[in-house]
Amino acid sequence: MPYTPTIALLPSLFTPAQARAYLARISYPNFTPSSGNEDVPLPPPTYETLQRLMTRHLASVPFENTALHYTPDHYIYVDPEWLFDRIVTKRMGSFCMGMNAVFLHVLRALGFRAYSGGGRVRQPSGAYEGFGHMVLFVSLPTPSSSSSPSSSPGDETETIYHVDVGFGEGSTLSPIPLPPTPSAPSHPSPRSPTNHQIMLLESSPLPSAGALHPHQLYLLSHFPKKGEEGKAEEVPLYVFTTLEFHQADYELMTYAMSLKAGSIFTSSVLAAVKLVDPEDPGRVVGQVSLLGKEVKRRRWGSRSVAGSGFGSGREASGKGGDGRGKEAGEGGEEGGNGKKNGQGGEEGEVLETCETEEERIEALKRWFGLDLGDMGDALRCVEGRGVGLPGLRRA
Repeated sequence: MPYTPTIALLPSLFTPAQARAYLARISYPNFTPSSGNEDVPLPPPTYETLQRLMTRHLASVPFENTALHYTPDHYIYVDPEWLFDRIVTKRMGSFCMGMNAVFLHVLRALGFRAYSGGGRVRQPSGAYEGFGHMVLFVSLPTPSSSSSPSSSPGDETETIYHVDVGFGEGSTLSPIPLPPTPSAPSHPSPRSPTNHQIMLLESSPLPSAGALHPHQLYLLSHFPKKGEEGKAEEVPLYVFTTLEFHQADYELMTYAMSLKAGSIFTSSVLAAVKLVDPEDPGRVVGQVSLLGKEVKRRRWGSRSVAGSGFGSGREASGKGGDGRGKEAGEGGEEGGNGKKNGQGGEEGEVLETCETEEERIEALKRWFGLDLGDMGDALRCVEGRGVGLPGLRRA
């Protein structure tokens, strides 16, 4: 018999036309930027659709913080309509709350049952910061096992999935089912043979001053590399709760994120986008990232990734933003004008080192498709931010 869902089917703030515009923005199959796609049916709310949406989003919309440094407001807004204009209309990117907020309302526009929650990111010291991350929860029907003695044909159960397209390199590449009981391991997310993710429900790792029974939190970890003994090393990313968060919560969180001195967002310029296998567009095989002044490309597993600039289709390209939307993998091994440095792989290869602010602004457009507008305006905005590169031209 049909299951009783535990997540409500809520209306989206985006119209069907906006949902189609978003699908064209991420080059979802059958949706093209050159038309309104009115006659193209919206994809159904299934696991397969959710997986494909995640892959296309991560390969098309850069995780980035340029709004903090290259705009007069020096602020990242989380209003869904503002974010839609930035990500879809202007073809820019955003940070965690911006990426996941847009994704949430697209999911609801497609008929998914979904809501959002909050997480605490783990710092290199091992401490967890205050709530400053947004995660999504999606409910989907799961057919009962035919081998179960209590199940009948047509029986369905509910599975709640964790979804996160806004954590930069640590973004989950597939929906991960929440473990039903404490310390029960979830199914690993099929990230790649060398970069798996796994989720556990554990007692809170946060020190508690008064609670006799610490609250149970989910912990998302990944295994980016093997240690000296050849075993995968677990790297905790963040903990989160299934408590529902609302717009007012994210307004406070982004306020702190935009102003907190010393955070990675306020103290660095960063951008990252995933690369897909040209022979299997549903498989993520690497990423291109900028942190500070260095652009790197990393490969996961043994599959090579050739090229990495951005065309208008937001696919990886060996031509470096030539505006023709080349597919991932085209072009030479150097990709764009970045020269190979090292062996690539898990440690990555340096594609470009920016020595001046002008070079970095041009690199953001070349490798990530981020057009900051007038060069003089961008330089005036970043001046005095503490992140400007040496050789900054005063305009």
